[in-house]
Amino acid sequence: MLSIIIVHYKTLKMTSETIRSIQNSKLSSTYEIIVVDNASNDGSVAQLRSEFPEVDFIENDQNDGFAKANNIGIRKAKGEYILLLNSDIALAPDALEKALQYIIKNRNTGILGIRLVLPNGVLDHTCKRGFPTPMSSLYYFMKLHKKYPESKKYGHYTQSFINEEETAIVDAVVGAFMLIPKDVIQKVGLLDESFFMYGEDLDYCYRAHSTGYDIVYYPEARAVHFKGGSGRSLKVTYEFYRAMWLFYKKHYVHTYGLGTTVLVGVGIAVMFLFAALKWFFRRT
Repeated sequence: MLSIIIVHYKTLKMTSETIRSIQNSKLSSTYEIIVVDNASNDGSVAQLRSEFPEVDFIENDQNDGFAKANNIGIRKAKGEYILLLNSDIALAPDALEKALQYIIKNRNTGILGIRLVLPNGVLDHTCKRGFPTPMSSLYYFMKLHKKYPESKKYGHYTQSFINEEETAIVDAVVGAFMLIPKDVIQKVGLLDESFFMYGEDLDYCYRAHSTGYDIVYYPEARAVHFKGGSGRSLKVTYEFYRAMWLFYKKHYVHTYGLGTTVLVGVGIAVMFLFAALKWFFRRT
């Protein structure tokens, strides 16, 4: 059985379309859909309940973040396989069947991600990523991966040297689509709720990788990733940069010296400041 968990927060139309794409899937396995609402308080859950009476809805009293909401769904899931699926994903009809068959046959796969494309057809590079070490992050922000896409050094974060049409073991996939066997979750644990949103997927892939599992990018299964469901509030911007620091502090702070740590902290703070100023001026 497959348990599909969707975190919902004021995305009525997108969540509805995502559920429809699941229901239109050519899936031989039985499945359940669990929608965890993060205190939308906009009437959207009532509308979704009416539209999809077969879906299991969990309504949180407050919004404690994406990771915590997924964990609530995971605890309730009955399936042998757990799919964490964003509310802004439109699945190809055969995507779930292909992904499930691959992970069943390849037992050391701890997390499976699929080929996600943006509405314009361009690959969403987050569906195959390297871990954001200080140097790989620097190369990414300098856009060296675009100048040297075949370079394993400069293209480490985006894994641009991996053909997007080829199945590959990568460092990480994106939380918009993460298929995980339940026994892997029992060994690796739940998502780290310190991450409100962003970063929890990288952290989970890092932990699964450290436990000895493969993280697989599987492009035979495909979906469209619309993005933008979380909006562009200052809170969202803050959590984006906060996640960078949390990941570094959790996994890298003991690897690098004080100088590197200070540079990373200052760099993240400066990037957040510029992003916050951009947000402010866009509002005025």
